[in-house]
Amino acid sequence: MWYSRILFCGVLSLSLVGVGAQGAQANSISRNVNSYVLFALDKINYKSGVIRGGHVGVNRIDTNKNNSEAMLTFGGKVVMPDNGDQVVGDTVRIDQRADLWEIFANQEQGPFDIPRSGQTSPISFAGPVISPADVLSQIKFPSVFNDDPSQAIDVRTNTSLTLAPGSYGELRVRDHSTLFLTDGIYDISSLITGKHTTIVWGDGTVINVEGDIKLGNDGSYGGGLALIRSGGEIVNFAKHVEFLAVVHAPEANCGLGHGNDLQGRFVCRQVHTDINTNLTFVPEPSALALLGLGLGGLVAFGRRQNTR
Repeated sequence: MWYSRILFCGVLSLSLVGVGAQGAQANSISRNVNSYVLFALDKINYKSGVIRGGHVGVNRIDTNKNNSEAMLTFGGKVVMPDNGDQVVGDTVRIDQRADLWEIFANQEQGPFDIPRSGQTSPISFAGPVISPADVLSQIKFPSVFNDDPSQAIDVRTNTSLTLAPGSYGELRVRDHSTLFLTDGIYDISSLITGKHTTIVWGDGTVINVEGDIKLGNDGSYGGGLALIRSGGEIVNFAKHVEFLAVVHAPEANCGLGHGNDLQGRFVCRQVHTDINTNLTFVPEPSALALLGLGLGGLVAFGRRQNTR
């Protein structure tokens, strides 16, 4: 099945990703957002799961380091076992039972447990990790979304549909239904799925979602490493989801769910998980990178930040 195939490819890539191919030298953080399997502009709260093949980081500088809430929080059953994989945050709170490789932080809340690298204290760094404008440049975020709200697509329960690239409104995939997407660019208003749904896409599929993304329980989404870019405030995975894509949602609160196996890379404003959510870094295919570059333009980063 597609999921096993890509998981195998992702594991093969670890030797490239974990040991220097991510743009970081020893004892210095990576400032390339594409080397992070999970990158948040503001905050991460990750309860448990295995994270492989890429860094995890939070960009925001904590302006109140005496606050009890850290920018990056890891629970006791978070495992990042691969050589060179970094945990990066200005302030961090990491359960001593977490199994990590290397920690970069300017302040740790709570006792420090020696990670696999053998360091005896967090390594400090100058923040932010990446300048905000450079984050959007590196992920090639579009300046506009060209969806057509009048063209809603509804895949009914127990049916299947093959949808051509184009501009659409809300895309809803109901329980026990299947949607096939081809290589090309899809502009949609929002994406909502029910339970036990399947969406099949390819390495050359780009999905631009102006609004929110909500994926239901027991869904399967993949076939190739698609690029999904969301301008919405919510990207939510429910339970027991298999997923393969690069997700760029710099304005969204991303809920990565419960018992999920997620592959690709994720850039969000905030991230939270329930338990047993696994992440695996998958490199971006060259065809997908070219499609992303062809869209051009950057969204104004201060669009919502100016109102905070």
